[in-house]
Amino acid sequence: MPVVLSRQSSLTADHSFSKRRLPPGRFCGEREKFLMRQLSKFYQAVDYGTVHNYWPRLFREYWKQFPWRLPFDRDPHCGMIIDTEPLSPQDLDAHTVVQLQTQAKLRAWFQKKHLMRARLGA
Repeated sequence: MPVVLSRQSSLTADHSFSKRRLPPGRFCGEREKFLMRQLSKFYQAVDYGTVHNYWPRLFREYWKQFPWRLPFDRDPHCGMIIDTEPLSPQDLDAHTVVQLQTQAKLRAWFQKKHLMRARLGA
């Protein structure tokens, strides 16, 4: 049975970074695979001084693959149905919060990888 990510789905504790089952800042499953595939592009942006151009592209690709209503501890699958109806004001607020929190976690993940790379002298 497909998972429906619709307007009726409310923001749950699964979206809360402080209450999820994963350690804070920890990406796993398909999200981690996605980020690892993006790592060389990030390093290239760092090397060329174009990280400010990198973030919007990364976020756009991330949100295409991982809808904002999808709980952080679940991977997308081909049977998912994504609601495309306009968001209510309440959902719009939740959407904004989830996106800002997730984007901060994404930036932190990449910055940590960059710091580790710099320490290793790669």
